[in-house]
Amino acid sequence: AVIFSYYKSKTINTKTTQAFNALTGQALISCILDIVSVFLLKYFNPSLLWLNYIVNIVYYIFFNAIPLCFYLCLYYLSENNKEMPRKKFWVFFGMNIFMGLLTISTPITKSIFYFDENLIFKHGAFFYVYYFLDLFYIGEGLKHFFKKKRNFNLNKKISLIFYTSSCIVATIFQLFFPEIMVMGFIFSLSILITFLSLENPQDYIDKDFKFYNRQAFIVKAQENYDKKKKMYILGIGCECLNYITKAIGIENRKNFFDKITDYLQTCCDKKSIFRISYNKVALMLQNVGEEKYEELIKNIWNHFQEPIKVGDVEISISVVLKAIECPKDVDSVEDLLDLLDDSLEVKSGSEEIEKNIKVDVDLLEKRRREHKILQILEHAIDSNDFEVVYQPIYSVNTGKYSTAEALIRLIDADFG
Repeated sequence: AVIFSYYKSKTINTKTTQAFNALTGQALISCILDIVSVFLLKYFNPSLLWLNYIVNIVYYIFFNAIPLCFYLCLYYLSENNKEMPRKKFWVFFGMNIFMGLLTISTPITKSIFYFDENLIFKHGAFFYVYYFLDLFYIGEGLKHFFKKKRNFNLNKKISLIFYTSSCIVATIFQLFFPEIMVMGFIFSLSILITFLSLENPQDYIDKDFKFYNRQAFIVKAQENYDKKKKMYILGIGCECLNYITKAIGIENRKNFFDKITDYLQTCCDKKSIFRISYNKVALMLQNVGEEKYEELIKNIWNHFQEPIKVGDVEISISVVLKAIECPKDVDSVEDLLDLLDDSLEVKSGSEEIEKNIKVDVDLLEKRRREHKILQILEHAIDSNDFEVVYQPIYSVNTGKYSTAEALIRLIDADFG
């Protein structure tokens, strides 16, 4: 039921959903192999000893990777799908890979399980290491959860604490009573808990255009930056959109949005279109040549020079287009959004749309400078760092100083 609901409603592929895919896949395979293993042991056939080894080896590898996948889901949920540090990644996966190799060697080493001279199934000396490894992943997940708990809402906090506590108790219980398969139930519970903790797929969809929204843009752009993928971003801004949609009425507004939606979908795939604010849209294009990209810009520019007919009304809109090449122009999602927001602003009363399509990356430096000045002023107000000086005013007519004006000055090490 969880898998069906998940795939029915999934909209955007994130690192969290990738980890959840692995979690559900491993749990499903583990359940099937567990049933096959029990059947083979119950109706044991000495000639199929090799099949017993294969089934149980694959089962142990998949089943004991579930806590790792749960930790990954927890990590990406709390870190907004940011890439895991490489060192940490290999530490966590390295232990799992080592145990996997040890499990594969078990027909020779008898390290995890084996069949004795009477062909009775036995656990090997390293079998219980799996339980300690499970406790390690669960403990790390719990530690990470408390460290990043501000990123979870109340329902997620309660669910995750309940699940993690259950896992620790079940692992300890299983350690002393291995014949009772409590862990299978707990790991099944982990899938439900993780599913309930996933982002709502509708959170990524804009309700007017039915495109992806700003949050989806952040996720996809971050993924491309992490993978060092080249992408072209074409920003489309329309300052008057809010006034137009209010003036034309609800029915015409829907038709107006549908017209824009239909046109943009002829330009590129729907999954490449993002509405990043009410009056701004961004196209995220990959695997597109520079020539095709420039042709697309020209076509979109020409299209919006013509009025858009909605019913009996013809609507003329003024748009600004800004082209950004990533990661050449900007090397982070935060800077990319800042650059789009600033460069797509159209000043009221502009008689002519900017003809320079290429974005001005110096806008970022100007924005940082303004932000820094605001910080300095706020700090100066809090610390009472302003100085008052008096400047005399000299009258040429009388040949005397007639008055003085008070000036407030602030001296800063960087800005003077």
